[in-house]
Amino acid sequence: MKVLKFNTGRLYTDKGQRIAAVRLDSETVAMYDIDRGIDFLLSIPELSEGEPLRSEDVMRAYDYGHIKKHTLCLMPEIQSMLFDAANTL
Repeated sequence: MKVLKFNTGRLYTDKGQRIAAVRLDSETVAMYDIDRGIDFLLSIPELSEGEPLRSEDVMRAYDYGHIKKHTLCLMPEIQSMLFDAANTL
């Protein structure tokens, strides 16, 4: 799985807002916001198969509340991978 990691530049902490996300299937993205301490499964149905995940796609779904599930606690390996990736920003 290829992890997308980026900083939105929003000032939630002194490090900004660091996000890590990974595409799980054709329309589901796991996302971790390390600076706000929250994670989600997002629905992004407009993604085409094989199309790379972009920060704009993740933030549009996040900002507009396209949330399938409010926690990744049932997916600890994904949560850990995203936490580690976001923490490198």
